[in-house]
Amino acid sequence: MPTREEIEAARTPAGGFTKQQLELWGISWPPPRGWRRRLEEEAEKSALTGSQDRIGTL
Repeated sequence: MPTREEIEAARTPAGGFTKQQLELWGISWPPPRGWRRRLEEEAEKSALTGSQDRIGTL
């Protein structure tokens, strides 16, 4: 999952996102309402889970 920074970096000069970029993230075209928020939430959950996994190995 992309981070918020990666999502921002993927914007086109016009401020949108290409169909190809959204497909890489698993977002259908046209993108459904709320897609970006859901993608960011999934990325945060993945990051937290990864942090917990690393803590458990200490």
